[in-house]
Order: sequence, then C-alpha cells, then structure tokens
Amino acid sequence: MKRDCLLAVPLVVALLIPASTRSVADEILASANTADRVSPPRLSVDDASLRIAPDPVISETEKLTAHQQELKRLVQQAQASLDRCRQQVRDYTCTFLAQERIDGRLGPTKRCQAKVRHTYPEDENDDVSTNIYIKFQSPKSMHGREVLWDSHANDGRMLVRKGGKVLGFMTAMIEPSSVLAMQGNRYTIDEFGIRRLLERLVDVGNAELSVEHVLVKSRPNVEINGRKCQYFEVVHPVRQEQLPFHIAKVYVDNELRLPILFEAFDWPEDESEEPVLMERYLYCDLKLNVGLTDADFDRTNPEYQFR
Repeated sequence: MKRDCLLAVPLVVALLIPASTRSVADEILASANTADRVSPPRLSVDDASLRIAPDPVISETEKLTAHQQELKRLVQQAQASLDRCRQQVRDYTCTFLAQERIDGRLGPTKRCQAKVRHTYPEDENDDVSTNIYIKFQSPKSMHGREVLWDSHANDGRMLVRKGGKVLGFMTAMIEPSSVLAMQGNRYTIDEFGIRRLLERLVDVGNAELSVEHVLVKSRPNVEINGRKCQYFEVVHPVRQEQLPFHIAKVYVDNELRLPILFEAFDWPEDESEEPVLMERYLYCDLKLNVGLTDADFDRTNPEYQFR
C-alpha cells in the first residue's frame, strides 16, 4: 500500500489487542494507551468456520475460480458501499482508532474524535469538497492535538494545534505531505475517512482479480463493538514483493453497509511466526448525516483551541 497521513510529534492519523472473552472492539479500546507491540485481535467466531475446506474432487483451477468469485463479490460490495457513501452520506462523526507500522516499528494506538463532511458539486467534473476536524485523545503525547483541513482552502494545508504536554498550544499551518506531517503516519490527511478507504478497497480489489493464488474467506454476523458485520479476509499465501499485503481483513457493518474495521498484515520474517500488523483502522460510534455546518470546520469555534 502506498505511504501517502500527519509537528515533530506525529500529527494526523490516518487501530489492537487480544484477551480471552472481550470483543475485538473492546480490545482496541483497551489498547489505546498501551505499549507498542500488539498482537492481532481474536475474533468472536470459531477460526475453523472461517476456513474454506478443500474438496478433493475439485481441481486447483476450480478452487481458485471459487476464491476469485468470492473476491469479485467483495469488490462488488465495496463498490456498492462506495456508491452509497457518495450518494447518501454527506457527513458523519465518529471515534476513530488507528494503529500503524512505520519504518518497521508498530506505533501506539491513536484515538480521536472526528468530524467529516463531503460537499458534492453540481458538475460531476468538479472536485468534491472535503472538510475534516480531528481532536486526539491518546496517546498522551498527542492528547489535545487538533487538526482542521479544508480541501479547497489554504492551498491544501492543514491547521494543526500541537497538543501534548510540551508547547501544546502551538498552532501552525502544515503541508500534509511534509516530513513533519508524515512523521508517524502512513497516509496524508486527504486519505482520511470511510470514503477514501472504500475507494482504496475498490482499486486494490479490482487489481487483485488478476492475481493468482488469492484465497478469500467470509463470515456473516461477526460482532464488532456490538455491531453485526460481514467479515471478509483476503490472503496471499505465496509471498510476492509486488503485493501490497499478506492478509487483509474487512468488517462491513450490516446496518450501515459501510466498513467499520480494516486490518492489513505483512508476511512474517519466519513462516512459524504470526503475520505482522501493518495498519488497523476502527470507526466507533459512527453517526451518519448529523447535519454538520460550517461552524464545525471553523477555527474560531469556541469548542476548539486553535490560536
């Protein structure tokens, strides 16, 4: 996946950890202030039920075709979710959690409150206007950090209040793709949000349709943070340097018909080891079309602390 999001302490965003009986989301929420090394969450489903059992009477070619058909179904669902997002979702609020591996090191879980608004032009050839406001709650080094971005203002720069205990009041305009902004982030702020996640899923999924040796697993009604989800897992069993991931996991909310959890894993150095988490993103308390206004993306909003 491309490394395209956010002062000298990592800025913007762009998700967590096992236990025996808690849900995946419980583990993610519990891990928001914990150490760097995190193992993949346990699902509230029997792993055996996620396996596609081989049928000895079916040829390898026929089995591969079955997996490709399942992958095509996933891409079609992602496209349908993207269409729904573009046509019906104008804005949303959420608690967003992200965990990313940068330069081989797994960073701490970032937790923030986010507001996102998309304004669609009458002319389909014009760009969509996107407004984003983010306020970080953790880790402690980023607590109180605020980010405000308007895709059609300030020459694309984002307004950032540093947060944290040291010079937390400092506020500056930052170029999203600058070294300063990208420290501790895999993506720039214009890649933030559900709409961009869906667009990436569709693009990568379509490219995957031509890849050999792709395994796809699915499972209905997997519970994430009390939400019933359709679970998809895409696996490349054979390591190839040009492939963006070893395993990708997508959890699509049954009611919202939008992805609320995405995870990608790299191959381990040793085949006996667990897959290596690359990135994890979780959307909690997702509320759609809440009627966000210009005041929600105004630096003078009395609820914000920009200077």
